[in-house]
Amino acid sequence: MKSHLHLEFGSSSTTPDVRQLGRTKIVATIGPACADKQKLGELVDAGVDVFRLNMAHAEPEQQQQHVDNVRAISAELNRPIAILADLAGPKIRLGELVEDIIFCNLNAEFIFTSAEKPTAPNELTSTYPPLVEELQVGDRVMLADGTVCMKIVEKQPRKAWARVVQRGSIRSRQGINLPGVKLSAPAMSESDY
Repeated sequence: MKSHLHLEFGSSSTTPDVRQLGRTKIVATIGPACADKQKLGELVDAGVDVFRLNMAHAEPEQQQQHVDNVRAISAELNRPIAILADLAGPKIRLGELVEDIIFCNLNAEFIFTSAEKPTAPNELTSTYPPLVEELQVGDRVMLADGTVCMKIVEKQPRKAWARVVQRGSIRSRQGINLPGVKLSAPAMSESDY
């Protein structure tokens, strides 16, 4: 037996709040442009359901003020507003590149090396010393906020070969994301406690 949601629209009924029908939520990050209570209230009026706190970009006292503002707005509106704390976690970044910017063409090969400095444009180093040791064939390495993706295709001591599967540009010191890779680094950094 199928169940259906029956909605009636017209002068005799009110239009339902579409957000109540689905599980989709609108998330907004609290930053300098919207940190005061008035701006947060305007965002709630515009439909925000969840406020994200980026714990890597403010001191605990400042984050507590954001929490207090959101809780006050929630109480004033008699409406639940969620808070999402995005913990800083370990910072794994590319080292310095041989060139300022490198375009990674589809299927191009790059070498992650344990060396301190790269010696060729296709060599990449990391601020996380055990990276090469912990990478395995088949692992994905995301760079430049996920716009570039490489897949590890071969490994030797102190080197891991990667093939570009999603092209784009990379720069020195950009973050490295390692989805599914087993790392020895703790998931939470000292500042997360």
